[in-house]
Amino acid sequence: MFSWLSSVTGVGSASPADEDRGDEAGAAAAGGGGGGGGGGVSSDGELPPQPSTPMTPGSDMSGQMAGMLGRAQLLEFFQQNMELFDVPEVKKRLSDAVRAGRDPAAVTTELQEELLMAMGIEPKFGIECLGRVSFCFKDDREVMLKLYELMAKEELACDEAELGPKAFAEKMEQMRKAQEQQMVLLKQLQKQPIEAQREFLSSLYSQSQVRNPQGEATMTSQEIWDFFQEQHRQRQPHQPQHAGRQPNEQQFNSGLRQGPGAELHQRC
Repeated sequence: MFSWLSSVTGVGSASPADEDRGDEAGAAAAGGGGGGGGGGVSSDGELPPQPSTPMTPGSDMSGQMAGMLGRAQLLEFFQQNMELFDVPEVKKRLSDAVRAGRDPAAVTTELQEELLMAMGIEPKFGIECLGRVSFCFKDDREVMLKLYELMAKEELACDEAELGPKAFAEKMEQMRKAQEQQMVLLKQLQKQPIEAQREFLSSLYSQSQVRNPQGEATMTSQEIWDFFQEQHRQRQPHQPQHAGRQPNEQQFNSGLRQGPGAELHQRC
């Protein structure tokens, strides 16, 4: 079931528990006719590896609590899961699902279950643990960053499957431009006093709530820039704007073409 994935990413290798069981079986077989010497010798003249305690889900040395995947297991899973979304076979699998009328998110869950199984983790248990990561590891910066990175990667993989290569590339370009515009705004905002920054962000949030009380308001970069300029004028009503003090609209846009995707999302 997972062989095509193993050849690309190596995630289909045996789990530590499988290796341990294999070692134990090998030691028993080799020592069966070896007498009381305390363990047989393999055919190539080497002693079999000493068996260790099989690892069960949540029992690795960095585990945080019983009944939960350990830190090392989670980080390994996050990394391998993110790598899967770059595998051509996975991209095709997601695209085929969309063409068949399936939700690509359901396919990503299937992929996660297959990956968990390949890691020697019971899929249902593993999926349940993933739903508790943000609670159990809320103070672990590395784990939380990897979790959010995986979530973003999964969302983009589903978008690519639904939009197709061309439309997805256009969306990514729009996102890149929007991020550049927002960085310009951020740099200008950082030049303001802390209290002015707080006032602007609070006012911007209030403005977004007026647009959409549901908390999903969206403002274009142009609208945010206009709002920023208005807030600046209100703070300095008697001081004329001087060239060089604040960039004009053209400087803010930095030559970037405005598009429907140039948006900054404000969420509660």
